[in-house]
Amino acid sequence: MRKLIAVMLVVIMIASLAVVSIQAADTDTAASAAGKATVTLVGIKGETVTKTFNVGDTIQTTVYLNAAAALSDPNNGISSVSAVQNYDSAILAVANEYNEDQDDFDYGLATDIDAILPILNAKGNGIVNLRIPGKTVYNSSTPAKAGFKFTTDTSPLVVLQYTVIAPGAVTISNTATTIAESDKMLTRIVDRGEIKNSNFATPVALELISAAPGGATVSGSVKSFLSNTDEITLTLANDENSYTIDPVTGNTASYAFENVASGTYTLTVAKKNHVTREYKDVAVAAEDVTLDVKICPIGDVSGNGTVNTQDVAMVNAHAQKLFTLEDYAFLCGDVSHNNKINTQDVAMINSHVQKLYSLWS
Repeated sequence: MRKLIAVMLVVIMIASLAVVSIQAADTDTAASAAGKATVTLVGIKGETVTKTFNVGDTIQTTVYLNAAAALSDPNNGISSVSAVQNYDSAILAVANEYNEDQDDFDYGLATDIDAILPILNAKGNGIVNLRIPGKTVYNSSTPAKAGFKFTTDTSPLVVLQYTVIAPGAVTISNTATTIAESDKMLTRIVDRGEIKNSNFATPVALELISAAPGGATVSGSVKSFLSNTDEITLTLANDENSYTIDPVTGNTASYAFENVASGTYTLTVAKKNHVTREYKDVAVAAEDVTLDVKICPIGDVSGNGTVNTQDVAMVNAHAQKLFTLEDYAFLCGDVSHNNKINTQDVAMINSHVQKLYSLWS
């Protein structure tokens, strides 16, 4: 009996472990399938910005410094800044180039320091150490009496780039060790990590530099009319890429293009007995795009899904130059397909309304 109970307990334990393993795998798969990272950039004073990016995207973080209100003399500037930018190296990897030769004295130091510390501008000294995963140490200093002019909300303190290597949520924080004024006493605004004078600001900006191939999702609803079973085809394309999906059906349907590379696209929507419609300038970057679309039957210039005397009157008014149909409404009224609307189109739409002729097959 004891042996039987023991065997049963082992079986239950194995089954439980199997369930746990399966659930864990499903969770990991879901996270990987999402392929997105929510990134929050935090300034030295706590200012924040949050955006979502795709795995494979390269992003740029900018921390600005406006210390004008903290200066004891408006003619002064900032003589030195020492700070650290922390991040999760499991989700982000430094994209800036640095010396990777471990035998070199400058191992780990950024090679594009002027881009990272724009304030230097050949009149100061700076060091940016990128070799420690999860931590970037940066400092800048100048012997000039006027100091660095960090006096506006658009004075960049540090500009760093990262590549998103895994999905998840990550915070990029900035902590100052020293911010010193350029007076004779080198008055400390921040001293050993402690803010001595809080009259400064560190606005932050977060932007996409280059998108991963195959990134965002473009999705939305499709409104159409007439047959509820006729297929609706959608194509998303530009000069570099073209995406197609399986046709959808229903007069109120939904669509989704996944893994769309960044760029500006044209979304083309078509259905039998409807006028094909192009939605141009669909901008795709890191974040998903929602775009609801609508297509109308041939002759339906009013866009209400039917062709009646209202459409006849509108087309006739256009032909008589009393009213102008533009863009998609013009295409719906050009039932003769000769790129103009005239009495021929009026007659054809009127014949359809009077059931003497059908615009639809």
